Amino acid sequence: MCFVDLEKAFDRVPCSILWEVLWEYGVRGPLLRAVQSLYNRSRSLVRIANCKSDLFPVHVGLQQGSPLSPVLFIVFMDRISRRSQGLEGVRFGDHRISSLIFADDVVLLAPSSLDLQHALGRFSAECEAAGIRVSTSKSEAMVLDRNKVACTLQVGGEVLPQVEEFKYLGVLFTSEGRMDREIDRRIGAAAAVMRSMYRSAVVKKELSWKAKLSIYQLICVPTLTYGHELWVMPERVRSRIQAAEMSFLCRVVGHSLRDRVRSSVNWEELGVEPLLLHIKRGQLRWLRHLFRMPPGRLPGEVFRACPTGKRPQTATRHNLTARLGNLTMPLFSSCQNITKGSSRKPAQREVARWMDQSVAALQDVFDDADWDMFRCSSDDINVFTEAVVGIIWKLADDTVQKTIIRTFPNQKPWVDKTIRDALRSRATAYNVGLASGDMDLYAASYNFRKAVKEAKQRYGRKLESQLQQSDSRSLWQGLRTIDDNKAPTSGISNADSSLADELNFEAAAINANANANTNAIANAKANASGYRQEENGNTKNAFIISEHDVS
Repeated sequence: MCFVDLEKAFDRVPCSILWEVLWEYGVRGPLLRAVQSLYNRSRSLVRIANCKSDLFPVHVGLQQGSPLSPVLFIVFMDRISRRSQGLEGVRFGDHRISSLIFADDVVLLAPSSLDLQHALGRFSAECEAAGIRVSTSKSEAMVLDRNKVACTLQVGGEVLPQVEEFKYLGVLFTSEGRMDREIDRRIGAAAAVMRSMYRSAVVKKELSWKAKLSIYQLICVPTLTYGHELWVMPERVRSRIQAAEMSFLCRVVGHSLRDRVRSSVNWEELGVEPLLLHIKRGQLRWLRHLFRMPPGRLPGEVFRACPTGKRPQTATRHNLTARLGNLTMPLFSSCQNITKGSSRKPAQREVARWMDQSVAALQDVFDDADWDMFRCSSDDINVFTEAVVGIIWKLADDTVQKTIIRTFPNQKPWVDKTIRDALRSRATAYNVGLASGDMDLYAASYNFRKAVKEAKQRYGRKLESQLQQSDSRSLWQGLRTIDDNKAPTSGISNADSSLADELNFEAAAINANANANTNAIANAKANASGYRQEENGNTKNAFIISEHDVS
């Protein structure tokens, strides 16, 4: 490739040739005369300090500051580009690109040095015919190749220098085709800006942290993230970017590196978005533009083109397509997990299969169990309860048949068919937005948010209904089976709030029995046979558990 620089191109456009170009492009009649009237009798002067020269007529160059001048220059350069087109060029898919032109910044592309020399000769000749010249001192050649290849280009008998890197439109391009040096240069430029503002803004106590953040977001962030849409950032680059960000934000908050404060704490205190997240958002916006570009737009065609050639058997380099593909994964991961079940490995669980045979077998085990042994186990009600409940679960585990099932983690149980359909609609609108426009995507996003809100409300009502309809009485009946306490009978529904009062009654009854029968429990513990003890002429049963009640 050859980076061509034009000598004062904006100021050396001949007006006579410009009128011919406008005539060729269909600008004629009154419109052409109106444009010519802006340049008729055009005069300028030279000012040095407070001294001004006499006015003199100007017949060459476009007017500085006029909004029409950039359009006229684009038309002028487009004619030169079209006339200098040849068969040379680099193929991207079905397209062949021979030149890139942005204002007066020109890049000529060719597969070989010979073809590039032919293209450069034609372009230089057309520029000479149009009244402008190629600057041989600022034009340079660069070869994109894994091996160092010499490329000798000449313009007017002068050889152009061959370089390993060149800054085009503010972005540093290298012969290796990688962006590492450009990202390092951006980080260094942002660090230099931060150092220059350290004494003038960062350490100034009279400035609020909001003012300092405004300086950071308006100066430092654009300096660091210029051209970030095309960055491919490995872990090393991401760490450097975050370190450069924290070096400024820590000073704004008042922390130092020795304080070892986490980055998330600084982001939360200042209320700013992480710089890496800002870069990802910019890359996703650019990716959306690429997808929505109509056929014929050069950036979209190059992005969709499949490069030819064979990659050497070395470590795979990062590429933009793979990077942008990784960025889009979070957008559709939820949809894919829902439609396919889950992308994560299922978990295996062992559950009990309660069949009629299991219930009968467990009843037989309860009938044969010696429940009297628990009367003498302890005088502590908590220990007694834990022992009884533990043996019940142990008998159930040993008796009831077990089976292994696979379960998928569901962190969003409110997701239903409506959410799945809304997710598919939003993904479809995102992909086919080229033909339908932005309104379909906005409508799909609105419908998705609405469906999520309604699904959460339905799930909340479902949980509330299940809680109200739960058979809570079985819990209290199980407690009465163990402690043999009888609550006063009343017509209590499952959804009645008096269930809590009933539980309080059970707890109070257990405590009362524990206090009243302390001596009886001690005597029962001394007498291992478990016979009943007589106290004050009355028979006291210390937590007698009948086999029928336990079952």
